[in-house]
Formats: sequence, C-alpha cells, structure tokens
Amino acid sequence: MSDEYPRECGLCKHEIKDADDVDWHGLGNCAPICDHCTGSGIQERCDPPRIFVDMDGVIVDFDGRMKELGLTGDVLKKIPGAYLAMKPIPGALEAVRSLIGKGYDVWLATKPPTGVSFAYMDKVQWVLNHLPELKRKIILTHDKSLLLGDYLIDDRPHKANAIHFKGKLIHFYNDLGGWPSVM
Repeated sequence: MSDEYPRECGLCKHEIKDADDVDWHGLGNCAPICDHCTGSGIQERCDPPRIFVDMDGVIVDFDGRMKELGLTGDVLKKIPGAYLAMKPIPGALEAVRSLIGKGYDVWLATKPPTGVSFAYMDKVQWVLNHLPELKRKIILTHDKSLLLGDYLIDDRPHKANAIHFKGKLIHFYNDLGGWPSVM
C-alpha cells in the first residue's frame, strides 16, 4: 500500500492529508479512515471491530410498551405483533447508525422469547422497519456467549449468558444516561 498523501477516507471520502489523520480500522484491504469518522486516533487493525447490540431495553423500548399497556413482560411478549408496536429507545437508532458510520461492524443480537415463534418474525420485522441497513446482521440466540466479536451492548447481562461474552461487555443503563453514556 502506498504511503502517498493526500488520500481518500474509506468511509466519508474526505481527503486525508497525512499519516497523522489516519485511523487504520480498515475496510476490506486496510483502507484508511480519517479521525473525523472514528474519533479514536491511529490504530493498526485491518478488520473493523465487531459490536453486537441487544434489542429489548437497548434499542427497543420493551419496558415502555409494557408500562403503557399495564402488562407484565411475560404477557406482552406472547401477544402477536407486540414487538412491532414498540418504539425505539430515544437516540438508539442514531447511535447505531453512528457506530456503522464510524466503521464498526454492527450486528443485532437478541434473545427471542422461548417457544413464541411469531416473536422471532416480529423482531426481524422491527429491524426491517427501523434499521433496514442491518437486515442481514440479525442474530436470534438464547446464548450470547457463543457470539464472537469485540463488544456486546446489553442491558441484562445475566440473561442469555451475556455475562460470559468473550469480548468486552458494555452494560447498558437506559435510565442512567442511555446511549450518550455508551457513545
């Protein structure tokens, strides 16, 4: 790879004037990414860091819908279409898109309710409605320790074995700062 500058950022296509303006997250063949896109300085890494983001309580306001209807979580998740009516957590969609824009390999990893087959479809449809750019990056699992990646953002690490995720677990607290505290 040539070290000639100016070069183009692999994400935003802005001009990179010298090596001090490069973050080597890389896209494919180690494309340079400008500090503006990553905000993290120079790194030597050719694969973008992989981030798994939980859905319920992290990007989907499950608790808000539960309170709105006056139902328990166990009852709500068994209602056909319940997930489709849930709103995004404020700032969640923008935060996920920001992570994607910074070059991270973002995936959704969610635990569907056991034995509630339509909930699987409803969760996928929610993603198609709100984050269609992740339509091929949805993982439905009952064991998040099986995920291979750098970060897992989850509000309930004691569920779905998330506490045993092999990367860095970021405990999401919606009522203690939410997405701004994660970013």
